[in-house]
Amino acid sequence: MLEETKSKVEELIENVSDQIDNHIELATLKASEKLVQGISIVISNLIIGILLVLSFLFLSIALAWYLSSLLEKPHIGFLIVGGFYLLLGLFFWVGKDKVLKQPLLNSIIKQLFKERNEDEN
Repeated sequence: MLEETKSKVEELIENVSDQIDNHIELATLKASEKLVQGISIVISNLIIGILLVLSFLFLSIALAWYLSSLLEKPHIGFLIVGGFYLLLGLFFWVGKDKVLKQPLLNSIIKQLFKERNEDEN
């Protein structure tokens, strides 16, 4: 009887140990998956961002040349476009918390908890 109880306790301890190992492995896999998803999102957004920056750069140069030809002064078009971007930059700098920081934080939080909400549904 005592041997049987001892055997069952050892079996229980082994099962609990296996369960803990499984939980640790599952947590590691979930963390790895989130890390890989985060890296892939960063890389894809970086590529899209680079392409958009290049597009804006060439469109800005084209607009500056067009304005320069309209105003018949080679430097005025570039000054106008540069001034526009300066004003836009100041606008974002003044309102960075409301315009940039909060929407960016909300987006990151939604992405992090997206999987948890999908698992619950």
